[in-house]
Amino acid sequence: MYDSNLDFVFENPTKVIFGNGAASKVAREVRERNGNHVLLVTDKFLKDSEMVHKLTAGLGSKLAGIFADIEPDTGTHTVNKGVQYAWEIGVDCIVTVGGGSSMDTSKGIAIVLTLGVK
Repeated sequence: MYDSNLDFVFENPTKVIFGNGAASKVAREVRERNGNHVLLVTDKFLKDSEMVHKLTAGLGSKLAGIFADIEPDTGTHTVNKGVQYAWEIGVDCIVTVGGGSSMDTSKGIAIVLTLGVK
């Protein structure tokens, strides 16, 4: 059973914000990190969800694009597609919505972008 009193924040160094109202806190987190061109990474099932709509509205002009071409148990081919898209739109921040595959894909994208591998 879900208990709305179990909201939490985990940071090590990636920050995970979970719970009711978490979507409304993302824009502030992006501002605090001087993010100006956000890539939102999610899966095709959540792309049209209320949560993603709230995030896109909250990010406003800071949202550079959405990468939702993620399948369960994603692989390096998906990370490579995400990296290519991120380079094309010039992102400086990644926000992820979803479970393990979305999170793993966004971590892979972030690693490649950070290392500057082409």
